[in-house]
Amino acid sequence: MSFLRLILLTIMITSLGCLEAKKKPVDYGPEFTPQAVSQAIGKPLKDYTPLNMQKGDRVAWAFYYYVKNNENDKKVAALFENEVLSRTETSDKLDFKIQTTVGGWDKDNKPTTDVTPWDYTVVKPLVSTESLMSLFNLNLFSEAPLNASSNRTTYHRLQVVEDLYDLSGVSKDKSGCAKFENCMVPATYVHFEKVVWKPEGAERFELDYFLTPHLPFVSMLHSDAEQLPANLKTCLTQQVTDKSGKKFVVTFCTELTDFAFGKTE
Repeated sequence: MSFLRLILLTIMITSLGCLEAKKKPVDYGPEFTPQAVSQAIGKPLKDYTPLNMQKGDRVAWAFYYYVKNNENDKKVAALFENEVLSRTETSDKLDFKIQTTVGGWDKDNKPTTDVTPWDYTVVKPLVSTESLMSLFNLNLFSEAPLNASSNRTTYHRLQVVEDLYDLSGVSKDKSGCAKFENCMVPATYVHFEKVVWKPEGAERFELDYFLTPHLPFVSMLHSDAEQLPANLKTCLTQQVTDKSGKKFVVTFCTELTDFAFGKTE
């Protein structure tokens, strides 16, 4: 996770005027299985399908971070966008041309942009949720990332809440909101905490997902540069230490900033 390490380094060397993390008694709560967490994340997306993607479908996200209790002082670190450039359908497959744009800033704070077109093929039919989740770059919503550690890992405080997510400030041309009353989209909020048991002590991470199957499916396809791929919004909260040894609780998020539906050709 070199990109995330770079952000952590930035935090360590930049004065953000933040509160130092306070020590609290360790209470991780009841333990949940990795399968329970994976199912909680995957269930809201079980009917999501790339078969509905159309030319012109577009989504954009911002990756930012902030220190606990300073949410109004967000630091945007990168921008991402996916757009469907073309769709070709035959009896046995769908071929898409996707364009991914990654924006950021170099060491001199000058904006940078990397545009990459790539091919995405879906073989028909999709016979199961498992086959959908095995498609390219959907491993965010599988068990693999949850267990990507050589140390023992446990999961706690799993919460799943179905609610409405306000997109009124996201769809810039407002056309995307036409499908939703008052631009409120049905969504599922999933929260859990991951504890990695290292020899030097336990390390805790809080993860928050906001998920919906009602966006263009291209919202599920992500660049390798995205350390926190998101559908609507994904956040990771963890403790970091600056060079002086002070500890801060920092939240990293990737959040939807724009979307548009294409048209059937």
